Amino acid sequence: MPLASYIKSVVLNADAPKYRQRRKAPDAKQQLLAEVLVRLGQTRQANNLNQIAKHLNQGTLIVDAELEEDLKRAVAEIAWMRTTIMDALGVKS
Repeated sequence: MPLASYIKSVVLNADAPKYRQRRKAPDAKQQLLAEVLVRLGQTRQANNLNQIAKHLNQGTLIVDAELEEDLKRAVAEIAWMRTTIMDALGVKS
């Protein structure tokens, strides 16, 4: 706390500025989850899905019912992983 703020807090108790408390250091579980989230973000999954979408839009990828189901499941699983990790870290999406 700066000296001027400290003096104000002592002299003018009610008018003293309020400071946010510092966050606690993340525990081992949170650090691990953060590392998983970083690694998930560094994978090429998003790029691979983008390439699949590009080929679908160009009409160069033949999609049968099985491939369509696999793609939907993959997208849902990735979204679930991201949401679960963000919730575990306490980060609002």
